[in-house]
Amino acid sequence: MGNLWNEQVGSLEVQGYETFIPKFVRNRKLASPPETFPLQEIILQALVRQFLTEGGNLNSLLGLVGINNLDVEKLEVLGEKALPEGHIDILIKEAIPIGLSRKIILEVKMGKALDRDIEQLERYVNELGIECIASILIAEEFTKNIVQKVQKQGDRGLNLVKYCLKDFSSEETYTFEQLKEKIELQKMNV
Repeated sequence: MGNLWNEQVGSLEVQGYETFIPKFVRNRKLASPPETFPLQEIILQALVRQFLTEGGNLNSLLGLVGINNLDVEKLEVLGEKALPEGHIDILIKEAIPIGLSRKIILEVKMGKALDRDIEQLERYVNELGIECIASILIAEEFTKNIVQKVQKQGDRGLNLVKYCLKDFSSEETYTFEQLKEKIELQKMNV
């Protein structure tokens, strides 16, 4: 069976090491895994989620979309939430709900938002029912068709928010933290 080790265990001294920090680049041709990865939607979703958990960023986003009746200190920002209709990218909900659990759905798209993204959000809203107080589609661009579609629907709690990465070059590499510092969100006027 073996013998019990009774001697002192020595520590391994490693000198001159660097912590590996992966980087991201928008231009896929410049990607070179495992050092540099192409910026993908799943990374953008993680960036937005972490961005919203810091400072007053969540409060700013809620103010942008006109939700002023929630105490941001009592909210939590969660990653993917599985539903029968699909996966919600980011779910903002009350950490300790009393009675009804109010929720806000965020769908994050890397480039241009498409009609199917609005339809996807509507399915999630229907699945959550009265607990869903708002939904937010975050994208880099919105087609005129999507803006018109949201205008026609009126105030059904669907909000369009445009993201940009300030001073972002598609040819340069960035760490996750550098990308997070570049995020800016602004509401689309519909």
